[in-house]
Amino acid sequence: MGLMILTYLLTLFTGIQWDINYVLIGVFLFLLSTLSHFINLKAEHQQGRGVIIPYISSTVIKLLLSSGFLIIIVYLNRGMVKELVVLFLIYYAVFSIVEIILVNRRTTV
Repeated sequence: MGLMILTYLLTLFTGIQWDINYVLIGVFLFLLSTLSHFINLKAEHQQGRGVIIPYISSTVIKLLLSSGFLIIIVYLNRGMVKELVVLFLIYYAVFSIVEIILVNRRTTV
């Protein structure tokens, strides 16, 4: 939600037009991060080499779904390619940082 508010404020100050696709990107990445988090939770119950399998599968799923989503949203909005890709990468980075913090918190406790 905070990312959406910051994006909206950025559009107000820079003159970039607000677009519903910004919300779609945020919601998609939120849902994807939630799915990834639940997959990573399975690693807590694994031992030995099995610990890494949920993390790898989570990463592969995130990359495939993110790539597909980005291709579709860019294809449907060809005039906004630059804005959508930059915003997607920024949001993806923020959600990845949150995911790393959550995984680190689980492994250090």
